[in-house]
Order: sequence, then structure tokens, then C-alpha cells
Amino acid sequence: MLSHAVRLPDIPMWAGFNSAVTKDDSPQQLMSYLTPINASPTAHPVVLKTMEQCIKILEEVNQPYLQVTYDLAIAKIAFQIKATETSPKFSNFKAIGKFIDGCGLSTIMVENELLASGSVASFIDGKHFNRCKRLHPIMALGLQILHFQSFLEQ
Repeated sequence: MLSHAVRLPDIPMWAGFNSAVTKDDSPQQLMSYLTPINASPTAHPVVLKTMEQCIKILEEVNQPYLQVTYDLAIAKIAFQIKATETSPKFSNFKAIGKFIDGCGLSTIMVENELLASGSVASFIDGKHFNRCKRLHPIMALGLQILHFQSFLEQ
């Protein structure tokens, strides 16, 4: 963040910088996929089953959060299930777009030509994830630089 704040040339983003200067001997993380269900992914029982499997995995690994990627059609069904569930079973299900909608970051991205104005809704809704995933670290870096500059001024 400091190297970008003082505008040093040819400094990569966080992951690239760390891979260049750090030797990581930690064990590889394990990634797994849920068992395929031979039915429409947008069918209510299928979405409910995946949500229940996520809760089961959370309990097995004793973690408070689990990252699950749904496309918009499936996410809408998941949130309908969450809204109609009478128990707090799915209370930890959140959507990343809900945290950044309306805060002004998308306007900043459009004004700085990081994101096309027609793509804002897709970015907020989580569509085209691979196209938009580079925007999160760029915006985080920009906010860290502004925060650091504010610290120096005060």
C-alpha cells in the first residue's frame, strides 16, 4: 500500500508482491465441491439441499463462515428460502453485493473507467464474477491509500 501511495513505479498488487518476496511453506488449502445433484440447479429443492449441505460443512469444520458462489438465479432462490425459513438456520447467508450497493464505490469505478456504467448492476448482483473480481483489490488499495494519506495529514 505504501509503495502505491508514494507512486513507486512497477510495483505489483498485493498477491503479486507477496509472491515475489515471500517463501510460503504453509500447506496447500483443500478445495472441495458438493456432490452433483442430477436436477435443475434452480429447482427449489436443489437450492435448499445445497444450503443444507453448506450448514453441515460449517458444523464439520467448526468455522463461522463458508464461501459459496451462486449465480444470480440461484442466489435469488437461496434468499427466498432464507426469508421464508422460520428457524435461524440460514441467518449467516449474505451476499457481497449488498455490502457495496449504494456506497459510492461503483460510481468511483465508473468515473475512473474501471467499470462500464452498464456493468454496475452486474457487478453489484455478482454476475460476471471473473470479469469483476480484479476490481475488489483495486478498490481496496485505493481506499487504503486514501486512509493512509488522511492519517499523514492529521
